[in-house]
Amino acid sequence: MKAHEFAKLHPFCCFCGGSTKTETIDHQPPKILFPDKKRPKGLEFPACKVCNEQSRYADSLVSLLARFTGGHRPGIVPDKATALAAKSVVKAYPHLGARTIRQQWVWANGILQRRLTLDASDAEVTRAACLVAAKFGLAAYYAHHKRPCPITVKINTMWTHSQHRHAALAIEDLLRKAPRDLALKQGAWNTEASFFLRYHSVDELFVSIAVLHESMVLMSLISRETHTENWVPWSHVWKPFAGRGLVEFDDETQRRTSTLNQDWD
Repeated sequence: MKAHEFAKLHPFCCFCGGSTKTETIDHQPPKILFPDKKRPKGLEFPACKVCNEQSRYADSLVSLLARFTGGHRPGIVPDKATALAAKSVVKAYPHLGARTIRQQWVWANGILQRRLTLDASDAEVTRAACLVAAKFGLAAYYAHHKRPCPITVKINTMWTHSQHRHAALAIEDLLRKAPRDLALKQGAWNTEASFFLRYHSVDELFVSIAVLHESMVLMSLISRETHTENWVPWSHVWKPFAGRGLVEFDDETQRRTSTLNQDWD
């Protein structure tokens, strides 16, 4: 479907509050996440140009990182998407490699070997992962409710990966509590090894948990901007801002949008 035909069916961007007109089709998850950029059709969302472009480099960084953090696969298989993601990351984050890539001696098969390790706790890595997590959450919200998420929300985000010793059990428990799912399938073509997302919508809360390459987990919690009960900020908190995409949530953004009266329903 062409962009102008898609826009007739989905007239407003689903990432910045539902008042900006649709200009592009945004694939969530992005094509670069999949081997050779091949993904089934589906999970395509209305976006303005600002929102579509906002996560361009973050998508590449997350896609590359997801391939390297996995403990379930024998190794990284070079493909078109991996090469493109690496090239994009070098361009957008020129100093990231020097800060995060280290040489480390490890025992493997009884032999002391030198390996390259990646410090994924870097602030730029975390921010990129959380931005992608927020977009996944808004996309899932749109798929579930059939309308854009209102601007009067905040989006709590965090991420983890399979190299964290205690992460797996916690994530498995969360996935069991999220009964609904989004996945890309086309006949016998099942891409869950690269991506699947589960979510739960209850009362005024919307929780999404996306798993990338069986190794990287991106989580988001969408709630009212004024919600405070049992609410604790995670790594990054965002809010949709008309025409600007996702912005960091703080007192200033709350003040600017406090007079808007878009209803949550």
